[in-house]
Amino acid sequence: MLKTASDSAHRPQPPADLGRLVQSLEINTRLGQATELSRAGRYGDAELIVRAIPDWEATAPALDLMARIAAQQGSLDHAIRYWESAIKLEPSNRGYQHGLAYALKRQKPVPASVRVLIWILKGVGVLLFALLLLLAARQLTQPRPSSEPVSSMPVATLESQIQGLYVTPAAPPTALPTKPPPANPAAELKSILIDVDGLNAVMIGQGLVVYPETEMFDFSWSFTAGSASALTELGTQLEPYANRLQLTVVGFKRQDEVSDFFDLALARSVLAYSRMHETTRLPPGAFLIEPAATFLESPYAAVLEETNHLGKYVIVIIELAE
Repeated sequence: MLKTASDSAHRPQPPADLGRLVQSLEINTRLGQATELSRAGRYGDAELIVRAIPDWEATAPALDLMARIAAQQGSLDHAIRYWESAIKLEPSNRGYQHGLAYALKRQKPVPASVRVLIWILKGVGVLLFALLLLLAARQLTQPRPSSEPVSSMPVATLESQIQGLYVTPAAPPTALPTKPPPANPAAELKSILIDVDGLNAVMIGQGLVVYPETEMFDFSWSFTAGSASALTELGTQLEPYANRLQLTVVGFKRQDEVSDFFDLALARSVLAYSRMHETTRLPPGAFLIEPAATFLESPYAAVLEETNHLGKYVIVIIELAE
C-alpha cells in the first residue's frame, strides 16, 4: 500500500493474524444474524445460518445458539445434546451449564410402557430393513435375461479409462491479469473505470475512495436491495487490477445503533469484504478491514464532508499495493 508521510501516523499495518480475525468476525456476524432471526421466531432461517458456519459443531457459541433454538421449539433432547457438546468445549462456561440444567429440569421422563413400545417399533424397523436388503440381494444375483444386451468391452479397456480419469491433469486456474508498475500511481488509479449504480468514486491524495449514495443495510445485518449486487459489480470491475491493489473496507453505523455482540460498523465491514471476496476473483490478501475510528482520523475522511452523514454503509478505499 502506498503511503505518504502524513498518512503513516494514521494508516495501521494489517495484523499478522488478519485471516483468523476476519474468520472470528464472520462467525460472530453470522451468529448475530441467527440470533436476531430466532428472536423473531424464524427458527428455520436461524438454523440454516448457523449450519453454514464452517465447523459450527466445534464452535461453542454456535452450539449454544442451536441449543437455545431447539429449547424454544420444545426439542429438549436436541437442546441437551447441543449444550453437552458446548460444555465439553468450554467446561467453565456457566451460561451453558445453566442452559443444560434448565433443559434437564423441563425434560419429562418417558414412561416405561412408552419405552417398551419404542423398542418394539425399533425392532420391527430393523427386521423390515433386513428383509429389504435380502430382496435386493436376490434381485442383484439373478441372471440377466438372454434378450438383454451385454457390453463386450474388455475389462482392461474399462480399467484404463477409469485410470485415465485420475491421471488427466486438471486445467490450471485462470490467472488474474497483471499490469506493470505505473510511473504515476495517481494516474493509474484515475484510469480505473468504476461505473456501478449507487456508488460514487472520488480521488483523495493517493487513494480512490468509493462510497455509496444511500445507506446499504436494513436493520443490523441485511443488505438493502441492490447493495450486495453493487459490491459484487465493484469487485468484478476491479478484478483486472487485483494483483496491484489494496482494498481497505470501512463500515459505519448510526450513533443510535447498539448491539449485544460487538461493533456493528466492524460487522458491516466483514459482510462487505465477504461479499466481494466470495462473488469475485479478488484474493483475500487484497483486503484490509479498518475500524471507523481510524478512518475518521485519516485524510480520506474528507469524503464524509461530501456525503455529510454517517449511517449504515461501507466505504472502500482503493490504493496501489506496495
